Amino acid sequence: MKWESNDSNEEWLLLGMFSNPLHINQLGKDLAIYSSELLIKFHNYNSHQLYYWRIVGAENDDGEDFLELFEQEAPYPFKYELTEGLNGDQDHIIVCSSFTTEHDLITSIQGYGFDKDGKKALSTIVLRLEPSYVIIHAGPVLKIQVTDQEPEMLDEELHFSSLN
Repeated sequence: MKWESNDSNEEWLLLGMFSNPLHINQLGKDLAIYSSELLIKFHNYNSHQLYYWRIVGAENDDGEDFLELFEQEAPYPFKYELTEGLNGDQDHIIVCSSFTTEHDLITSIQGYGFDKDGKKALSTIVLRLEPSYVIIHAGPVLKIQVTDQEPEMLDEELHFSSLN
């Protein structure tokens, strides 16, 4: 599930978002979640493979915020227990704060950002979960929005898109 080339037609599920701590605020019908570091747990519907994105906020020399995204197969840096999943596959019980959404089938993933010195930097990731969106914004503290409103990305360049 490489973000740079995520053009697969495989079905991925969003199983949860993890951090220590997660701060959650309700703003009308939307949620705003704040975290210094975020771990997202994905599940491949066909292969039953678990996969994680660890996301942290960073800042370049010009003061521009961006997201550092690490793809991994274990829920590092959080403590976890290895257990058997529903289908006999291995699963992880992660010991930290967590959040799940009502809808978990990912219909598209888009990454927005900017180019700096010939390198692409992510500043926003959008996960579309019909009929809602999970939007992750860069900053000293990550802001994760859960909303039914389609995001408008006016000032950012599309770096990748996966439409299932």
